[in-house]
Amino acid sequence: MVQARVWPAPKKFVAEGYKVSIARKAERLQGFVDELEHSTAYPTDITNTDNFRATLQQIAQEQGAPEKFIYNASLAIFGTYETLEPGDLERHFRANTPGLLIVAPKVCMWLT
Repeated sequence: MVQARVWPAPKKFVAEGYKVSIARKAERLQGFVDELEHSTAYPTDITNTDNFRATLQQIAQEQGAPEKFIYNASLAIFGTYETLEPGDLERHFRANTPGLLIVAPKVCMWLT
């Protein structure tokens, strides 16, 4: 089993009675779910917009509309202009930017 380190924010929300849904790479999810009571694993590829939209819809159907939403997706790619490829930068952008543009309208709709 992969060891996971659960950050303080999800632990705090669980302690306050919130359900926590975690979307992350499938191979790391089980450690988080084992450590956080009331959490559910939703693996998704945030760079695949159709997959991410479907995952958000699944979470809303199974858990209900969220009261709070923390968007903390990021991807860091390191290298020099000699070692980085254009595809590396595209992957970086797709992980960090479009996902927020997908989730923001949905969350705003749910929270109003």
